[in-house]
Amino acid sequence: MAAYLEGYGAGDERKSKLIGRAVRIGLAAIVVGLLGYFGFRNFAERSMLDRFVDLLKAKDYRTAYALWGCTEQTPCRDYSYERFLRDWGPESPAKNAESVKKIRAATCGGVFANTGVLRIYKFDPDYEVSLWVEKSDDKISFAPVIGRGQCTILP
Repeated sequence: MAAYLEGYGAGDERKSKLIGRAVRIGLAAIVVGLLGYFGFRNFAERSMLDRFVDLLKAKDYRTAYALWGCTEQTPCRDYSYERFLRDWGPESPAKNAESVKKIRAATCGGVFANTGVLRIYKFDPDYEVSLWVEKSDDKISFAPVIGRGQCTILP
């Protein structure tokens, strides 16, 4: 009779271990997925701002101007290339692009539906500029005035 009850409950124990393992794997997958989403959701916008600064360092102002959505074929009505050069060119306060430092970054909008990315750069000790990439059209511009609590400041 002892042999008959020896295996009693062994299947239940194995089943509970499998369920526990499946729950842990599922939770780990959710955590990894959320970390990946929040880590990479602004990858394109951050890359665009990095590319803009790299183009300023290389003094490729025409291509940098194109990141603002402005080209020779479709110039921006309110931001001419001459004005762009006054802001970013060799005679501008941002002429020392090699020494630029990113001060702050922020994601603005909702948690799952952010509207854009904001970065604050310091070009000289006296010159800071806030740049914005709108998620809807992927164009760089100067940052809009944003109310408190609308953006999440990131390191």
